Amino acid sequence: MFGPPAREMKKPCVCAAAKLLGVLESFSNSEEEVSITEVARRTGLTYSSAFRPLYTLEKRGYVNRRSGRKRYSLTQGHHRYRIGYASCGNARFTEEVSWSIVMAARKAAVTLLTKNNEFNPSAPPR
Repeated sequence: MFGPPAREMKKPCVCAAAKLLGVLESFSNSEEEVSITEVARRTGLTYSSAFRPLYTLEKRGYVNRRSGRKRYSLTQGHHRYRIGYASCGNARFTEEVSWSIVMAARKAAVTLLTKNNEFNPSAPPR
């Protein structure tokens, strides 16, 4: 675990978020299969307190539950990345770079966050 258990954190800690992150951090790698009991031991949570975040993470696609078993593993490729580049006004270059990034992300099962800021770095993401 990378930080203190949620129960030991001071306010204004969002304890539910701290528990959820603690559960995610309890996996050593994406190939490892971990039981609820093992997650509870690693995080210092009770069995039911470990189950709820695992259930939520499973429903949101961050962990997989092995069919017919109470063992979980991290989902591969469920990350968000910010990839940026600046164009010098060459529309063809911009289109080709954008297309290649989108294709590479699809191939790697990566979700992209895109931002067309029209050369304005303070423009909000879309």
